[in-house]
Amino acid sequence: MASFLTELGKRFAEKWFALLVLPGLVFVVVASGAVVLGQRRWADVGRIPADVHRIHAAAGQHDATTVVLLSCVVLSGSVAAGLLARGLGHAVARLWLGEWWPAPLARRLIARRRRRWSNAQRRYEDALRARARQRDDPEVETAQLNAARNRISLARPVRPTRIGDRIAAVDRRVFENYDLDLSSAWPRLWLIVPQTTRDELGSAREGFDSAAGLAGWSVLYLVLACWWWPAALIALVGGTAALIRGRAGIDAFAQLVESAVDVHGRDLAEALGIPCPGQLEPAVGLQITRALRKRT
Repeated sequence: MASFLTELGKRFAEKWFALLVLPGLVFVVVASGAVVLGQRRWADVGRIPADVHRIHAAAGQHDATTVVLLSCVVLSGSVAAGLLARGLGHAVARLWLGEWWPAPLARRLIARRRRRWSNAQRRYEDALRARARQRDDPEVETAQLNAARNRISLARPVRPTRIGDRIAAVDRRVFENYDLDLSSAWPRLWLIVPQTTRDELGSAREGFDSAAGLAGWSVLYLVLACWWWPAALIALVGGTAALIRGRAGIDAFAQLVESAVDVHGRDLAEALGIPCPGQLEPAVGLQITRALRKRT
């Protein structure tokens, strides 16, 4: 047990250093350089070595205690920046998922996404009908129209953001195919899926969370641009990368959640004592939903 706790402590320390201290230290260094340079002399990086030498010479005139205290201040600033970026990352994640939007703006965005999705769905259905009428015509292609609709959302949009609709679509698709309420079934399903499945789900979710964390750092660098405008470029690059990674992460997570229902839905029915001789069907899914909702 002692060796296990020691190893756990080492891993926690490594993760803590990688997620908070190291990026925070980089931010503190960049922020210090930004304050020195300012907006007018934003490219005068030659001033930085001279300032660093002056600070080093001044530190050499103090005793070891003062140097240690200054190091602790820098380290504390790095940790504080990391915690702030982490908090901003959580806020960005909720924003990506369609939460925290002002109600009037959210309604307008949802209505706009629904119009785009409905138009794409209509074009896809028209292509299907045209393909049915012209069975020998290889030029009528529906795959691209189907993909174009799915890029907007896999189901009728109900959230103001693409990432939010990607998660909401899982609930809709599971309910439409199996009559299964995923919000009620998921905690029970999580208890019976293999550990490998849990690990894959956790890895996909960590990918999304790390992308949101990168977005949090981008917000900090955007604020830093008030003192040094090139920080806005860092924020732009980081924010773009964070959004791309966030979409990829939530897409992987949503696919794994839906796959877990497809593969282990029958196991859930049997665990609840509901007969399911074949694959999960709407009649069985409805029984699971009624059992789990407990008349609520």
